[in-house]
This record gives sequence, structure tokens and C-alpha cells, in this order.
Amino acid sequence: MASIKKLKKDINYVLGDLIGMISEIEHKGEKKIIENKNAIEEQIYGVYDDLISRINKKDVENKKQHLKEIAQHLEENGRDILNKIKEF
Repeated sequence: MASIKKLKKDINYVLGDLIGMISEIEHKGEKKIIENKNAIEEQIYGVYDDLISRINKKDVENKKQHLKEIAQHLEENGRDILNKIKEF
């Protein structure tokens, strides 16, 4: 079972890396990413808020399954956002 501490670190690393990718592309002057930067960043911040609030939820029956679902949600959303970034 993944610990809550490790899962929070994974969330910060994955989503932080995605923000970093956007910044690198923006510094290179890619016009498309600059136009869509705010929308992608809002999606990243929304995913972050959702995942952290789900982790902090106290009334969970099966904590192990709950944390697995959060990890899967992180992976799916991270992959989706990465694909959007790669389009640029």
C-alpha cells in the first residue's frame, strides 16, 4: 500500500514536472503553448486540488483501495496533460 506521504510527493513531482515542461516550452517561444498555457495550468491545478482533497478525506471505508484509485487518477490525468503538452 502506498503511504499518504509518498502519494502526496508523487502528486507534487508529477504535476510539478508538467508545469516545468510548460515553462520550458514557453521560454523557447512556442506560440501555441503560450496561447494555451493558462488552460493547461488550470487543469493541472484542478487535478492537484482534487487529488489532495481526496487524500485528506477521512470517512473512507477501504483506505487501501481509495489510495490506489487516487494513484490511478494521477496517472491518467498526468498522461492526458502530457499528451496535450506534446501536441505543441
